[in-house]
Amino acid sequence: MECFETKSVIDKEAFAELKRHLRKPNDRRFLIRYPIFGLAFLLLGIYGITSQSISFILSIFCIFVGVFSIIVVLLLILRGKGAQKEMWEGVKENTGTEEIVYVVSFDEDNVKIHSPRTGGTVYNKYDLIYRFAETKNMYMLFTKANQPIIVNKATLTKEQKTEEFMRFIKDKCKNVRWRK
Repeated sequence: MECFETKSVIDKEAFAELKRHLRKPNDRRFLIRYPIFGLAFLLLGIYGITSQSISFILSIFCIFVGVFSIIVVLLLILRGKGAQKEMWEGVKENTGTEEIVYVVSFDEDNVKIHSPRTGGTVYNKYDLIYRFAETKNMYMLFTKANQPIIVNKATLTKEQKTEEFMRFIKDKCKNVRWRK
């Protein structure tokens, strides 16, 4: 017996809302800490050269590590943006349209994702869901492989149904990290 069923349409606008959450939280922390680490080394190297308080070779090494760290972060950011654009282009190529329509059903044991266009159905057990995010128009559940399961909030318009859905998810998905 299905407890909840929602129909979602992912178009370019919805994908823009989704893509902020596609990066794993650990990746975001890395992208914040690594430039700070690089900047600290860069400043230490510059300070060492100007004040001559540490050896010249050590100062050059610090500058090299700092510049390298900043370049790595910039490349990761650019690669992430490219991957997201490539993902959307792949969706357009595979579906032949500018949108994806699918139905997400929640029952006692699984989350069922069904594509009416292709007829394909995917089942995910609740213990595979590890992250939950909320945006203005959707709820997103992410599997351990970082695959999003999107629930359109418009299909849960009644306040009671939204609260009931959240209680259901909290009850079924024990290992979920919650984010807004």
